[in-house]
Amino acid sequence: MQALGPFFCRMMLPVVRSLLPLVLLTSIVLSGCASFETGAAQRVLSPVEVLDDGWFEHCITQHGDSTADQRPLLVVVLSPRMANSLLEWPRMQREASDSGFRVQAWLDSRTPDAEWLAVLASPPMQDWQVQRPYRPPAGCLTGWSAINHFPYVRVFLGKHLHAWPIWGVMPGEAWQAVLGDRLDTLKTAVSPSL
Repeated sequence: MQALGPFFCRMMLPVVRSLLPLVLLTSIVLSGCASFETGAAQRVLSPVEVLDDGWFEHCITQHGDSTADQRPLLVVVLSPRMANSLLEWPRMQREASDSGFRVQAWLDSRTPDAEWLAVLASPPMQDWQVQRPYRPPAGCLTGWSAINHFPYVRVFLGKHLHAWPIWGVMPGEAWQAVLGDRLDTLKTAVSPSL
């Protein structure tokens, strides 16, 4: 029986040696996954970015929005290629304004002016009472994730930006809930004691 122990060890040694690289690789991968998950959790817990003065002054204040106005700001990017969103946007803008948001509308800069003007001249759009969007100043959309669904909305509080965009149109109750959630997150980041 005692001879069986050394015999078993000699038989298993090559197997253990061949599995050692696999065990080490698995440990490294699992360790990396744990780090990735921790990083993802930290990003989820703090989805707020602070913009520098230069961006805010170049992109927002030169168009009449003063940083002295402490109301939250909603910046929307619209496209005439999303006809349903253009029909829904005036309602969503009104609801955001009624909830205390300033609203700044930008035109998707990839859309030609002629296409935008043609859509605004069409019969369904003639009663569009939304503030007229304009093209964002150069560089203002740089760093924002790919904008391929409209409206594309970002929420600001002062120079704090909620990192998660709001895509598409939604009914009033859902719209109010999403805006409220973004604003609560920003308020917590700006004044954690509140």
